Amino acid sequence: MKKLTLLIIFLNLPFHFYFFYTNTSNCMLVKYMGMKNPAGNIYTSPTLNEQATNDILRKISDSKKISAKFWGSLNSDPVFIICSTEKEFNAFGEYKSEALTRVNPIGSYIVISPEGINENIIAHEITHAELYSRTGFVNNYKIPEWFHEGLAVLSTENEINEEIINSKYNAATLNGKINISLDDFSFNEKYYGFKDKYDIYYITSEMKVMNWLIKYGKSSALKKFEADMNSGKSFEDSFK
Repeated sequence: MKKLTLLIIFLNLPFHFYFFYTNTSNCMLVKYMGMKNPAGNIYTSPTLNEQATNDILRKISDSKKISAKFWGSLNSDPVFIICSTEKEFNAFGEYKSEALTRVNPIGSYIVISPEGINENIIAHEITHAELYSRTGFVNNYKIPEWFHEGLAVLSTENEINEEIINSKYNAATLNGKINISLDDFSFNEKYYGFKDKYDIYYITSEMKVMNWLIKYGKSSALKKFEADMNSGKSFEDSFK
């Protein structure tokens, strides 16, 4: 009887996983979800015509070049899921955003909404996938959200220009008069619809990551961070 109960539980695990992680499951099963597969690991809405699809392929290619310039080279190979309707995006992405990146032990999935088909937005998401590829599944959840976002925002800049980023920070925070706790900020309903709060959050995160990269040099800082995280060090010890 005990063996039968365990067998039933085991056989039902996939159904429970799909029920609790529907969007992640849809990403993993994207090739069976009715999306088109115009190239490699890129899946697009079946409603997109050939011209729109070719334009998306070009933008993804350009976005990879932006990310490669920041990282030096790309190790990640995420699956791209391009949606043309809110319904499609909700099936894979769920959150109220232009784009997002989902990760699991199998890989990473970049889900793009109709409003997110933009080179910089896609490059932003590629950096999330790249950081995950370099530090792994477990470490991905040890790294605070502000670092994920600050690094991703910074990666889309043509160059790390301290003057420009300081200017953006001063404009968003009224010359430092508005302060937020980065560790307290997260993506949830409390902040949806408050663009000013997101602007301050992103620019503050970008500033913090920028100062770290300038201090040690971008290439050296990124390589050391990757090595330290993978050696078992904490985020706090890796980000110094």
